[in-house]
Amino acid sequence: MNAFSLNNQWIWDHWICEYLHCYHMFYLQCPSDCGAPNQRSLHAHIGHATSSDLDNWIELPPALSPGPDTGFDDISLGAGCVVDKPAGGWRMFYTGITRSPYEGEHAAYAQAISWADSDDGIRFVKGQAQILLPDIRWYHSGSQSYPHVTMKDPFVFHYGDMWHMYFCTTLHANACSGNLTPENAAVIGYATSPDLDIWLFQPPIITPGFFYDLHLVQAHNIAGKSYLLISATHKEGKHGVWLIPGESMLGPWECQRARPIVYDDVFGGRLFRNREGQWFYNGYTSNAPFVGTIAPKIAFNDLHQGAQTH
Repeated sequence: MNAFSLNNQWIWDHWICEYLHCYHMFYLQCPSDCGAPNQRSLHAHIGHATSSDLDNWIELPPALSPGPDTGFDDISLGAGCVVDKPAGGWRMFYTGITRSPYEGEHAAYAQAISWADSDDGIRFVKGQAQILLPDIRWYHSGSQSYPHVTMKDPFVFHYGDMWHMYFCTTLHANACSGNLTPENAAVIGYATSPDLDIWLFQPPIITPGFFYDLHLVQAHNIAGKSYLLISATHKEGKHGVWLIPGESMLGPWECQRARPIVYDDVFGGRLFRNREGQWFYNGYTSNAPFVGTIAPKIAFNDLHQGAQTH
């Protein structure tokens, strides 16, 4: 995959899938004049491009845009994933962003997860999808002392006889002795579904304290081995993309054996497989000054050699 950029637009988190012998890439995008780069997540739509070869891309109209005022996604959209529906067509899970109900003197935001369906891989309809909010048995849902609500970047896959969802979130304060901080409470949340419609929350899949500032979780079985991939900051302060081995697609995940795989100044992104069965990784260029470009793909086998954090 060649580098991909758009005129007058920043693009960053993205995911790739195939439909009817055509590759589709969905990505977060916003105008490059929206303000400072660290504010781009408050102005994002989900863009869309297609390719026959993973190298040359044709831009399409945005796949999804923020919803109406007072909705759970009325400010901006965040990353997600696409799965094949059993009855045909696609379902895109995505992150919605709105104001936190606990917002005080300073701006605070609340995230939630929902989905939109497509019959042709081009037009996505939100419809009356369920809105997934944090289950307070395990996950933080906002408070006056910690108004931000993190529930983002869903990754959905079928395993066994169930659908499974991993997402980035924050532990409930009761689960960390009331001392809720970004460093000690960031976890990967978990939910299951028999049908992609009704979701039941489960406990988190990793122990807090190993990573924080989590982005774009995903899990894959490659050559008989299961891996969890996250973009995050390690407890030792190293910021990068991390590969975590596991016993199966459902873990347990060995965070103590995590290793960085990012090259140079590339962050985010996800692993994907081409139609020939080869696995690749590509992220977006995150070096300063931020340029909002998707980087060329890297063969998965090359991720084992010479990787470094940035």
